[in-house]
Amino acid sequence: MQSTYSIVYYLEKPDSVPKVKLTTGQRQKGALRKANDTMLYYFKLASDMFLEEVQVRLASENGAHFNLYLGVEFVPTPTNFTLKGSDRESVSFKKTIGDERYYMLVEAAETDSAGMMQQFTIGFFEQGVSMHLVEGVPLVGTVYNDTFDYYYLEVRDPTQAYEVTLTPRTGGNPDLVLSY
Repeated sequence: MQSTYSIVYYLEKPDSVPKVKLTTGQRQKGALRKANDTMLYYFKLASDMFLEEVQVRLASENGAHFNLYLGVEFVPTPTNFTLKGSDRESVSFKKTIGDERYYMLVEAAETDSAGMMQQFTIGFFEQGVSMHLVEGVPLVGTVYNDTFDYYYLEVRDPTQAYEVTLTPRTGGNPDLVLSY
């Protein structure tokens, strides 16, 4: 039997909120036990001359519902935030020119009556940035008309047969284009 897990540790500091750093295109799993429990994430975007769109995606792993609060240069709360989203609605914004830190607070919106952990996956993606495909690990994405998501995979043995599958989940008819 195979078991998959994530592990992380925090240093407890007075007046400090534990937070998890995210890297562009890499999803991070999390879990919350009861309604109103929260987990804090952050990421920093490098300064450059491009005002690209950034999208933060939150996906429920087991049907629970979560809220997402984004703060630019401050830790958001359910009553004080820059943008709000959920597991049903991603958060998108244009990157600014300058180094800014973005904080994301994930809040469990409902409780499982059995007290089970409510699991989610969170990640942020910059337009034009490629996301790494890991063998056997499905990723969920959303594309709109005339937009693209870019992925890459490492080909270690060019004689090996590889299979990439794109399965529409809701509406639309996305196309898969491969280049090597």
